[in-house]
Amino acid sequence: MVLMAATGCKKEKTDTTAVFSISPDEVELRTGQEEYLCAYLDEHIVASKDVKWSSGNPNLVSISADGIMKASSVNQGNTVITARYKEKEATCKVKVIVPVQQFGFFSPYDLSKSLAVGEEFSWSVIYMPVTATYNEVTFENSDPSVADLTQDPNNQQQFTVKAKMLGTTTITARCGGKEAELFIYVDAVKASKVTVSPTSVNLECWESKHLTATVEPSDATNKKVSWSSSNPELVEVSNEGAIRGRRAGTATIYACCGDQVASCTVTVAMPEGAVDLGVSVYWAECNLGASSPFDYGDYYAWGEIAPKDLYIWDNYKYLEKAGKYVKSFGAVDYVFSRYGKKDDKWSFCDYDYQDDAARQQLERLWRIPTEEQFIELVKNCEVVAESDGFRFYSKVPGYIGQSIYFPRSGWMDRATQWQFQGYMYVGSFYPIDYLYDQPGIEAMFWTSELSSSAYSSCFAILWPRPEDVAGIESLNVPHGWIYHLQRYFGLPIRPVW
Repeated sequence: MVLMAATGCKKEKTDTTAVFSISPDEVELRTGQEEYLCAYLDEHIVASKDVKWSSGNPNLVSISADGIMKASSVNQGNTVITARYKEKEATCKVKVIVPVQQFGFFSPYDLSKSLAVGEEFSWSVIYMPVTATYNEVTFENSDPSVADLTQDPNNQQQFTVKAKMLGTTTITARCGGKEAELFIYVDAVKASKVTVSPTSVNLECWESKHLTATVEPSDATNKKVSWSSSNPELVEVSNEGAIRGRRAGTATIYACCGDQVASCTVTVAMPEGAVDLGVSVYWAECNLGASSPFDYGDYYAWGEIAPKDLYIWDNYKYLEKAGKYVKSFGAVDYVFSRYGKKDDKWSFCDYDYQDDAARQQLERLWRIPTEEQFIELVKNCEVVAESDGFRFYSKVPGYIGQSIYFPRSGWMDRATQWQFQGYMYVGSFYPIDYLYDQPGIEAMFWTSELSSSAYSSCFAILWPRPEDVAGIESLNVPHGWIYHLQRYFGLPIRPVW
């Protein structure tokens, strides 16, 4: 096992001729955005603890002792961040803007319009929030010979299109870095009806189905159908009518051809045994093979789909030739029949999850989390020690109070379950157990990726030693992060959907 070691920058000697500066020295922040400022003495980084930071307007932009700026979540304007180091001073100009979050035509399904020659159509666009800093609306007409486009001089959000000749043109509206398109069809025979089949669909998360749209009459000049979703965060739809459920809830899918609109109601169900923490995936309530959140469940070597009694290199499923250890990280001369340098495949998705224990045991769309999904979990949750494990409480607005529990399940090496009350170090013999007053690693869980030929990434839950957090009590709390472990070890698995 490899544990991360703290590194530091050598403090440079200063002199009166050295130039003190901040990078960046000018920045634009969105409301609620954070950005790190770095102080330099000539080309050398100055440690944040040696710099005194201040904000010209803390209500607009706050600045931490570590040089992390955070813009107000509601206010916009300009201010200056000042850094002082000994007798030197440098500044950064900061502009806080309110970005355009949503922009489009007034109706969520208004993606096309059918007109007769000489017919006019007036409509409008809308942007949110209305306080956006850069809110100028512009329109572009791809083919002025088909239709004229006029923007209302008294209201830049409104426009009029007048059909001139048979054909098609595209109206593109832009505002605050976002854009939307409206297709204009000047037809000889206009569509009189659109129907969608089926009109209601039930999906599981990440399940896909295809909708079919029919345009009447059969000789309509324009039979092109535009698809849209009332809530793409719940259900997404392709240009061909393929739908996919993303999160639990209900959304409406619209099929539009000219003036005609039809719809389908799509309900996405929460997977059984899943918890919604407001992140990109649903997390299982329990470890794989566990009957409750407090059970440890089964242990698996990386890439094996069944538990076993002994976890050693000699019985690892994919090992062809054992290697020799070297003093630096990793091992050399390991040869594997599957996953690694021989087949150049490094994740379960490379083999369509054939070796993903969660997918094979639970089937359907359950799978072992990726390294990125574990990191997302840590960043969006508060970890609290509880009973014989750790509870991860969601910090995502709208999901506060939702949580999942990880037991102190440890890991398996040979036929022994380990639960370190101390720290592990890389050495010639594993394990080396140095006992400290504070616990060390309490549990580890496989990710779906290898970090090197012999090592896989894993998610570890641990408490640091007091000296690792420089005596800062607020940091001496349970937390989780990514580590690397030889893949023959037996680890529990926490599935995601």
